[in-house]
Amino acid sequence: DLMRTGDFSELNRVIYDPLSQQPFGNNRIPASRYDTVSKNIVEQLYPTANVTGQRSSTGQTINNFLYNPILQRQDDQFDVKVNQRISDKNQFFARYSFERSEQFLPASLPHGDAGATTGNGNGLIRTQGLSLNDTHTFSSRWLNEARFGLNRWGLIFTPIDFGSKLADKVGLPGVNISDTTTAMAQITFSPGDVRNLGSGGNAPELNYFTTFQYLDNVTYTRGRNSLKLGVNVIRRRKNKINPDNSVGNFSFGSPLTSNCAGIASGCSINANTGFTLASFILGYPTGISRALLLGIAGERKWEYGAYVQDDYRVTKRLTLNLGMRYEYFSPPVEVADRQSNFDPVAGKFIGASANATIAGNKVGRPLMYPYKRDWEPRAGLAFDVFGTGHTILRAGYGISWSNPFTGGSGSKTKNPPFLVSTALTTTLLPTLRIDNGLPPPPPIDFNQPPQGSARSLFDIHDGDGYAQQWNFNIQQQLGRDFVIETAYVGTHGTHLMVKQDVNQAPATVGVSNSDVNRPYITISPLLRGLSEVQSRGWSTYNSLQVKVTKRFARSFMLLSSYTYGQVLDIASDAESGTLNAWNFNQDRGPANFDIKHLWTTSWVYELPFGKGKRFATGLSPLADKLVGGWQIDGILFLRTGLPFTVSQQQGLLSTGTGNRPDRIASGTLSDPNPDHWFDLTAFRPTTDNTGTYGNAGRDILRNPGQAQADLSLVKNTRFKEHFEHQLKFEFFNALNHPQFSGPGSSIGTASAGVISSLLYQTPMRQIQVAMKLSF
Repeated sequence: DLMRTGDFSELNRVIYDPLSQQPFGNNRIPASRYDTVSKNIVEQLYPTANVTGQRSSTGQTINNFLYNPILQRQDDQFDVKVNQRISDKNQFFARYSFERSEQFLPASLPHGDAGATTGNGNGLIRTQGLSLNDTHTFSSRWLNEARFGLNRWGLIFTPIDFGSKLADKVGLPGVNISDTTTAMAQITFSPGDVRNLGSGGNAPELNYFTTFQYLDNVTYTRGRNSLKLGVNVIRRRKNKINPDNSVGNFSFGSPLTSNCAGIASGCSINANTGFTLASFILGYPTGISRALLLGIAGERKWEYGAYVQDDYRVTKRLTLNLGMRYEYFSPPVEVADRQSNFDPVAGKFIGASANATIAGNKVGRPLMYPYKRDWEPRAGLAFDVFGTGHTILRAGYGISWSNPFTGGSGSKTKNPPFLVSTALTTTLLPTLRIDNGLPPPPPIDFNQPPQGSARSLFDIHDGDGYAQQWNFNIQQQLGRDFVIETAYVGTHGTHLMVKQDVNQAPATVGVSNSDVNRPYITISPLLRGLSEVQSRGWSTYNSLQVKVTKRFARSFMLLSSYTYGQVLDIASDAESGTLNAWNFNQDRGPANFDIKHLWTTSWVYELPFGKGKRFATGLSPLADKLVGGWQIDGILFLRTGLPFTVSQQQGLLSTGTGNRPDRIASGTLSDPNPDHWFDLTAFRPTTDNTGTYGNAGRDILRNPGQAQADLSLVKNTRFKEHFEHQLKFEFFNALNHPQFSGPGSSIGTASAGVISSLLYQTPMRQIQVAMKLSF
């Protein structure tokens, strides 16, 4: 409570005045220096302490506010289906589905915590679907199926205090300037100092996806051939607004009240000086940013497909499957041409129009060329090796094309000048003030030199990505009840979509400014990061798969499968791109989701008690009902850990990116434990932090594996003829085995090599009792 008034005497840190470069007397900021906007925020939006709390290492009182808000949720759902038998040869059905889910998720503070509570705010999801299907049998050889579908999915998410215009009420200008910017701006502090305040990121968010789909499939059967032909037409409509942070972010750090505050250069910061809240009370942020999307974008696109497939029974023992499919995905256009793409020759953004030209190529409204070579051949076979039906060989090969990039930022509507980015920063000089608020967005003008960053550029010649998939499978029946399957499965992805900063400066030893060598610095000096979607990614997957199945017989059923495999790529998440834009293969390594060994086993065993079983009571039907009908079910899940990348705190100055350390040994331990999961001495920070990448690769070490056994005891009882009762005792993680998440991976930090949490959604043992009555 003392710090709310500018009194920091409880701290063991010295607070400096950035104007005089002298400490404040008794660590108290005079009331005359208390910024008006900051004062209003503290008094009107920050709650006062309601519990005693505790002292932190800095001397401040922490954890002194207790808040128990209520999460609210309401779900509604229904389905309606009508079946009509028009004739013996013609059947029709229509189905309509509706689902609505509304939720309010509070944050850790009444007026929001700037997104520290993931997903806080009001969310409404509404889904509707209409399906029409007509199946007509023209003859014993000809069958036609026509389908029409209309699906609409909508999401409206608004942050806490949306519509309140709290920024205006506390005197913070330039924030609440439109219908989509009516929440409180984000006020953020250095981690661990003060709880952040304000709206969550990416809000408000509005998404409406509407899909119209028509399909027609024809089947013709004659002799050994079963021929199928089909076409589909899809029209997709997307109305969306999803800015990064429309209400802006004011970030505060300790340097502006440290011993170096107000000193431009030549000063070393004393770690025992400065405090983030003191900088806030004085009204001096270290950064001001905003990403404002000017209006709701309406994207439209078409998809067409056609295929032919023949299942040819060559002999009684051999069947071939041969097919070809063609697909076309049109690049999306915006209904009012509110989208842009980057011209790499001119170094500026080009707005959509019928005559739009990029790098001398007329690209029109889509601002890129469509790809027209999405052919998908398919071939497969099934062969009864000995003609007994006990040994079956199967093999197949096919190509599948992926839809053009549709990730979270894969939209040309989120580029300048329609996406207005503000990024103001300072280090030690008090050049920014919170009471100045956010600068007004500039008018839409393609003639102005571009500045800031963009993350939705597209190479105009990019093609669609495709995957080649193949498999070889042998299925062998053993005895009467067992079947064992052994398979090799492989996949190779080509021209996969990745995002890369085409304006990233190359690594240059001795250069400490990441802007001076950017490729477009001479054309557009204020341009920064330009993330472009490129079809330069690839992946490979190879695996051995074994499955053993025992059909239910003699009161026992078993299904067990094992996979040994490996996935290699350069970027598992297309949004994140690679570390070095000038050398993609520097990130070649196991995929983030690569699992080397995976074994799952499930079983059902009926206990041999009761009527008709080995151990019947022989007393009465009622006694047999009580002791009979019991079964034990189980699932065993074992897998090796996911890979992770070892990083270092020290980034690369000449590129403005992160960096990895040098690897001088394996890094694995023979007996790791949660307090020491990998060998920290196997890595060392790079000696040069200007232009030298460390030699440690991507995803070179493994997190802990996962092992879980789930058991259930089930009692099934039938009453009379039409009633059945089930009582189930379920034990999730029955052995109470802890399943750890990954360790801290940044060397040089206290958390490096230390595991501090469990895997997401892997709780300790849970016991559940359930009953069900069927009639």
